[in-house]
Amino acid sequence: MLQKILTETDIDVLEALVNENHSARAEFLANPAMPHPNCCYPHLERGRYESALEKIAEYRASGHMDTLSFYERQTAELMLGFREKIHRFLLAVCQWHDASDPEEKRLAAQAHAQTNQALYGLPDKNTFDAILAEQISRICRKNLNDAEKAMWAELEPMLPPLPAHPEAVFRPGDELLHRFSEAASAFYEPLLRHIPTDRDEFTVQEAADITSEILRTELSEYGDIWQAVAEPGRTSAAVDQEKRRILFPADRTPNTYTRIALVKIITHEVGVHVLRAMIYQNMNLPAFSKGFPGYETIEEGIAKLMEQGVSCEYQESGIVHYITAGLAHFYGMGFRQIFEIQKRLQKLSRDASEILCYQSVQRAFRGTDVLPIYKDLVYFNGAEQVWRYTAAHIDDPQLFDRLLLSAKTNCFDAAQIQLVYEAKTGRFQNQDSLNRL
Repeated sequence: MLQKILTETDIDVLEALVNENHSARAEFLANPAMPHPNCCYPHLERGRYESALEKIAEYRASGHMDTLSFYERQTAELMLGFREKIHRFLLAVCQWHDASDPEEKRLAAQAHAQTNQALYGLPDKNTFDAILAEQISRICRKNLNDAEKAMWAELEPMLPPLPAHPEAVFRPGDELLHRFSEAASAFYEPLLRHIPTDRDEFTVQEAADITSEILRTELSEYGDIWQAVAEPGRTSAAVDQEKRRILFPADRTPNTYTRIALVKIITHEVGVHVLRAMIYQNMNLPAFSKGFPGYETIEEGIAKLMEQGVSCEYQESGIVHYITAGLAHFYGMGFRQIFEIQKRLQKLSRDASEILCYQSVQRAFRGTDVLPIYKDLVYFNGAEQVWRYTAAHIDDPQLFDRLLLSAKTNCFDAAQIQLVYEAKTGRFQNQDSLNRL
């Protein structure tokens, strides 16, 4: 019964918030007076979200959960609560679009803020200050040319005030990075040895073929129905859990990967996203392989951690997204204000293009173009939490097991840890248990 409700209310937030006005970016960039782009979101379905919330409420009122055991009830509450948050958030987006007067608009914006926080959390002020201060410090240490000095003169008065002594941004020391790199390289050697060592460039199709070979040979016990394919229209590699596919961008420009780029992709996509799902893919409760609430934050952190391990190179994660979220949340800045800051800040600090800056800001306002969403905080938060955990457990021989064999969960959440333990002992494989759920 629970599984029926979960199936009927399953939804992907980002698919619902896809912009279909493909000229929105060009119009926005061409007109500095536009406060935000005019994106189009035809995939929003208010009736669907209202119906889903009604179904969940009916299930709760049925008393069915009272018949479940403690861990079964805990699983039901976890999954239903997450579904409610998703549908309430999407419903708030629809209400904002449908509002016809200022008071309705205000109430819809308030509902959006509340549901956004419930689903994705909020940026932390000390962390925001530390990140922004570090970016500014990097720019100030550079030997700027005349054009860059002019850009800095434009940027400086746009920036919010910062504390005199902000906290330092966490990053692993060299010794920790090298120790973890040795462990990660050894762990992933069976997968990465399939990448030829006598070449440094591989086409997208070759990358997909190598990945399929890894699935077929190294993960054959679980990977016989997984496959890597080159798919038109994609911009980056990704995993489709439903179809059990690793997707490569067929139209990528350039149409090649360097060896180290392919090493990172295979580690990230196969070595984390697939591996954490694969072992649990036949569980009666799909959440073990498709994702418990909040798993994305930790999983993205683990994926970045492992990338940095096999490359022995630390890279910041989610810095740009965190700054955007902080400017919106703490200073009430809108799309245009943040874009004008980001295009200068990112150009000066990392030579990012105007288009890349636009794309990063648009991600943070998708759905309305006016109200921010904080989904992309997962990249910084996950990376920091996982690195701090690794630093504290670098000598633990079960470190990789705890991170990678914990299903699609937040492996630092006590309740989800317990559910994985119950799964490993066979509790959720029992048909009677499934019927009760």
